[in-house]
Amino acid sequence: MKSKAMVMVASVVALAVLCGGAASEERPPRDAGKLKPLDKRTRCILTFKEVLITLKYSDLKAVLTKIADGGGGDKYRVTPDGKTGDEDLDDNPSKEVIGKFISHNFPKHEAVLQQFGRIQFSDLSAEGLVVVTEKINKDKKHEGRLYRMNISIPGVEDERFHSLRFVECQGAMLWVPFGW
Repeated sequence: MKSKAMVMVASVVALAVLCGGAASEERPPRDAGKLKPLDKRTRCILTFKEVLITLKYSDLKAVLTKIADGGGGDKYRVTPDGKTGDEDLDDNPSKEVIGKFISHNFPKHEAVLQQFGRIQFSDLSAEGLVVVTEKINKDKKHEGRLYRMNISIPGVEDERFHSLRFVECQGAMLWVPFGW
């Protein structure tokens, strides 16, 4: 009895391997010449959604590594390691401290995430070069490029939420939160 069961299992496994192999042989080969990286507009939209999802899970350190803090004019600050220099936020903050920070600095993030599939995005436009400084190590300055796109979020009339800004610096696309 044991050997019949083993033969049946072996037959099923062999059939799965054969069918899997046949299916993969039927697929046309990938043409590497036709593959392209994501364009900047798509990268910006994905960065925006990634931050919204990260906010949903209250992962403050991850959020801080994906945003640029507008410092006025052409100056932006980044936190590549997620450290703000604020002891309350950096040293094992409580859920209450994180929640307060997120609700104060990212208003309507939950509503925007819920409506994400219905948001309309304009084309991306380059605004110019900016200076990007690390928040903790202020001596580290990099050149970046500021981008902007207009958006329409159903149910959100506040003008602060009608435009997205992004800073591209050292290959990373960073979102500048609404009102920053």
